Amino acid sequence: MNPYIQIIAAFFGSLGFALLFNLRGQWLFFTALGGGLSWCVYLISGSFISHYERQYFAAAFFLRMFAERGLEAVITGGAIASGIITAMVCWNVIKLNLLKK
Repeated sequence: MNPYIQIIAAFFGSLGFALLFNLRGQWLFFTALGGGLSWCVYLISGSFISHYERQYFAAAFFLRMFAERGLEAVITGGAIASGIITAMVCWNVIKLNLLKK
């Protein structure tokens, strides 16, 4: 899939979760921006990291650093997105290791 479409989808997906958790005002944009940028980090890290788990970790680490930079309300959005990324890592570990047949 086209990486630009993926980044735009991450932006709007994060925006949807921000609306779901009642973030308002400028925090909507910063939360969506954090989601889009963290997916961009995931895609860029894929060019030199071969494991999905490490790519997810790089994206979650970036998102946490983005959320910690004085954007207090974005920490909620960052925690939500980091939780989703962590769940994706766990699912991939389960899928790759436990569901092999």
